[in-house]
Amino acid sequence: GIGVARKSVWLALDEPEFTSKFESVFQEHVDFGSTGKAFIKGFKREREANMLWRVSLRNKLAANEEEQEEQQRPIPRTSTGGSAGKKQRIATAAVPLQESGENNSSVAPGTK
Repeated sequence: GIGVARKSVWLALDEPEFTSKFESVFQEHVDFGSTGKAFIKGFKREREANMLWRVSLRNKLAANEEEQEEQQRPIPRTSTGGSAGKKQRIATAAVPLQESGENNSSVAPGTK
C-alpha cells in the first residue's frame, strides 16, 4: 500500500460525544479523488492515449501526412509565357520541298 491505511474506528451513534469524535475522525479523511465510472474511464483513456506505441504511431502518421503534402504541392514556374503555365502547342505545316531547281532555298542541303 501507500501507507495511508488506518485501523477502523467504531463510533456508537448513541454516545454523547459522537459529534466531536466523528468530526475528528472525518478531519483525517484522505481524498483519493473521484472513483466514479466516468472518472475511471477518463483515466484509462488518458493512460492508453499516452502509451509509447500510440504516441509513436501518431508521430509517424503526422510525418507521412506532411511528406504527402509536400509531394502534392505544385512546383512554381519561373517563366510566364502568355499561357499561364499551360503547355503551348506549336502548329507546324508540312511544306513540300521542291526537288528540282538549283536556286531553291527551301531544300535542305543533301536532301536532293
